[in-house]
Amino acid sequence: MRKLAILAYALSVLCGATSVRAEPLLPYSFDGSLEVREVIEQDAHTPHERTREMLRLHGSVDLMPWLRCEGSLYAVHGGATFQHTRSGMIHQWDTFQDVDPAIDFDEAFCGVAREWYEVKVGKQKFAWGKLDHYQPNDLLNPERYIDPFLQEEDERKIGVPAVSTTFYPPFEWLPDERKITLVW
Repeated sequence: MRKLAILAYALSVLCGATSVRAEPLLPYSFDGSLEVREVIEQDAHTPHERTREMLRLHGSVDLMPWLRCEGSLYAVHGGATFQHTRSGMIHQWDTFQDVDPAIDFDEAFCGVAREWYEVKVGKQKFAWGKLDHYQPNDLLNPERYIDPFLQEEDERKIGVPAVSTTFYPPFEWLPDERKITLVW
């Protein structure tokens, strides 16, 4: 995980250095976070849990004014795992995704955006509903329940391969956040 942290630091320095120089060829954005969590054992009866490191990287690039590609990377090492002797890539075909260290592309999609519609193709996360915590009609994305009380809902969601089309009706008599989304 140390090598991964050094790589993330080098990328952030590199991206910061390129923004000082001339304008990039394509408009892009890059951000990320590194989170380290330690469980302190109170006594001998406290279950042992290894230090958990989570790295999240997100990047996007505008290939054309109407074409945008985005991707999010999620890497984890340590924490409460059952089988910490394996490592690998998290993928769609296994139900039990307990590998450590693990890496996953949370989202990776390209989208076409016009004034009244948007089409995205790739691995995506969807957020449907406007409640405070749990949305009962948000049924498209499964969630990671490793730390359900410590992670926000958008962090727990697992991206799914999909084609989504969003239509923004140009009717002024509809509410401000008017849109119709179809997902396949």
